[in-house]
Amino acid sequence: MSTPTDVLVKGTGLVKHYPAREPGIRGRRLAIKAVDGVDIELRTGECLALVGESGCGKSTLASLLTNLEPLTSGIISVGHAQWGTGSKADRRLRRRIQIVLQDPYSALNPRMTVDAILREPLQIHSDLVPTSHRTERVVELLEMVGLNASHRHRYPHEFSGGQRQRICIARALAVEPEVLVCDEPLSALDVSVQGQILELFRDLRERLGLSYVFISHDLAVVRSIADRVAVMYLGRVVEQGPTEAVYENPKHPYTQALLSSAPVADPSRRDESRRIVLAGEVPSPANPPTGCTFRTRCWRAVEACASSRPPLEPVGPSHRAACIRVHLAGSEE
Repeated sequence: MSTPTDVLVKGTGLVKHYPAREPGIRGRRLAIKAVDGVDIELRTGECLALVGESGCGKSTLASLLTNLEPLTSGIISVGHAQWGTGSKADRRLRRRIQIVLQDPYSALNPRMTVDAILREPLQIHSDLVPTSHRTERVVELLEMVGLNASHRHRYPHEFSGGQRQRICIARALAVEPEVLVCDEPLSALDVSVQGQILELFRDLRERLGLSYVFISHDLAVVRSIADRVAVMYLGRVVEQGPTEAVYENPKHPYTQALLSSAPVADPSRRDESRRIVLAGEVPSPANPPTGCTFRTRCWRAVEACASSRPPLEPVGPSHRAACIRVHLAGSEE
């Protein structure tokens, strides 16, 4: 893995609330707190992974980072510029951050050939590649992701799932981005194909110097590709740090439960692993618990967990967790 350097993307106090109503004619207005106060940094050359249960806000955060969804509040900076300052400025920033979506079947227009799909971003950002060289660029993009350039006049339905995801990656690379936000890019693919696409991501990172925000439910994949991990629960980051530090010494109870749910490949170590089964249901993002949002399912919760929201505080080198019990234990040592 490459050594990350300067901060490339920074999100401060990111909030995304969706308006809703309670059932009934006169149901009161609610706010679905999909992302509720997230601070995040991505360094140049780094792969930052986002993990957590379905509904924790990972995909919404990906949409915020790529400006597909407007912020309710907060600031996203890309280098020295900010999202949302104006259409021309945003268009320039959009080149720098591109997204690869989860489902390659629905991400491609079935009425467009692959050639047309890859030309479209070049037409939108017309100053990148002259018209006379766009065919060469399309061929280059297809070869870059391991596809036969002679197939560029085919339609998406003529390709397999793995090939479609390669087309999606090629489209994201067309505008020469610095960051790829990968939202569950492997989950819709067969296991054998997942390994090939993962290897492609590694190769592109080395060749093009890309930085990744990588969202996945597969904790083994995350461990193999990510430099740092941020664990999300109910719209908030509860723990983040270097991948090995988080995996080998998780501090937050939710992280401990999440990692314990991962299958152990080595049969000789299965007896050593202890599965932590969480009680209760995930609270509604429209009415999250006060204080620590995980306290209603946490076996270590104390009375103080309900009174205040614990901040992310250091628990090791570049390792932070948002847990009152962890910090109380640290202060007693």
